[in-house]
Amino acid sequence: MQEGAQEMAQFDRGRLIEALAAGGIHADQSTIDHVDNWLYFLSFKYQLQKNNMQVGRAKPSRELRNLNKALLEWGFSESFKWEVLLISRFDREKLSQMEWFSCAVGETMDLLESRRKKVKQQNPETELFIDLYRGYVEFSGKTGLSNDDSGPGVRFVTECARLLGVVVPNGLRQTIQAAIGRQEREGHMQK
Repeated sequence: MQEGAQEMAQFDRGRLIEALAAGGIHADQSTIDHVDNWLYFLSFKYQLQKNNMQVGRAKPSRELRNLNKALLEWGFSESFKWEVLLISRFDREKLSQMEWFSCAVGETMDLLESRRKKVKQQNPETELFIDLYRGYVEFSGKTGLSNDDSGPGVRFVTECARLLGVVVPNGLRQTIQAAIGRQEREGHMQK
């Protein structure tokens, strides 16, 4: 795991282990770290959506497009090579970091463009519950929700939502199933 990613992780390990256990998922160190960082990302995404920022639905900002264009024109041009060397102070590691930043900006642009959805946006809580359920499927290898609200998938989603400070509604299983059904129908209609 990258050092920067480790610093962003913020959730109590004991509660993470409880969430994994609720879903019947083995809690080895690698899984705990992975879920910790994944929940941090979902928390970030959820907070943006709560503030009406359309993650995955809006184009990259004009500023990001301009930055990407400038970095491509400047950083990879022989005409400006001497400026790149002066900024990096001839340090190979700094040169590598500058190249990484330039690539990361371009990859972020590509990601934002490729992830744009044309489906109706659901409320942020419902999106979060779907993301948590999909994470459960990925981590456990199990699909489907039990016929009641006491199954491992629902318990995992509930515990993770509580870690994120999100209130879980009664009928969570039905909420998730209905939302996934809507997404599937909208996805089929657009093809």
